[in-house]
Amino acid sequence: MSEYKTTAQDNYIQVVGKTLKILKDTWQITPRQDIRVHLADEWWSGIFPHLTSIEYVWRRIYRSRDEAIWEKSAACHVPLSRCALILLRSRPAPRISEVSVGSRLFQPASKEEQEHWRLCHEITHACTSHLHLPFWLNEGLAMLVTDLYAERQTIQVSTRPVSRDEPTPSIDVVQLQNLSEDEWLAIYAQSYWRTRQLFDEHPQLLQQALCHSQ
Repeated sequence: MSEYKTTAQDNYIQVVGKTLKILKDTWQITPRQDIRVHLADEWWSGIFPHLTSIEYVWRRIYRSRDEAIWEKSAACHVPLSRCALILLRSRPAPRISEVSVGSRLFQPASKEEQEHWRLCHEITHACTSHLHLPFWLNEGLAMLVTDLYAERQTIQVSTRPVSRDEPTPSIDVVQLQNLSEDEWLAIYAQSYWRTRQLFDEHPQLLQQALCHSQ
């Protein structure tokens, strides 16, 4: 499936393998680095063992910004020179914005399913980070792949925008942290439904967008 290695707990290996197969079989996307899945509740202790000396310096500079983003996240992908690192919180707190928004965005699921969906989402980011996709397609694709992984729609139908002609969201992950949860929910929902529409109605356009970015 890939020449790159995956380092993760045994219960995550199957999730990684299935997600990689979906990406390869559907869009010929494969990882360009080793993938490491690490459980962590603190940002710095989670990334520190995987940093080179140069990365240590600049990650220290942006530590406050990164930790602020992590405080609102249940999982994240950290691109590093040695690997594509995926951090998962071992105990997601209910106050985390991402968890709160997720409960309104995603279909009801067991705790294990939610954890696997988060991991699938971040693996997709890890495998597509080199494509430099716009935010809406980057997040929309990760949610679409989660659908394919779960073999069902994971996003609540109630989040579908009223109009199919709404403009695609133009924002980055740093700007996202300054938005309200309602705004965050709307942006993720728009991103998903626009990408889902492309996949269902114009799959060749989605394939072209991804191939053009590679």
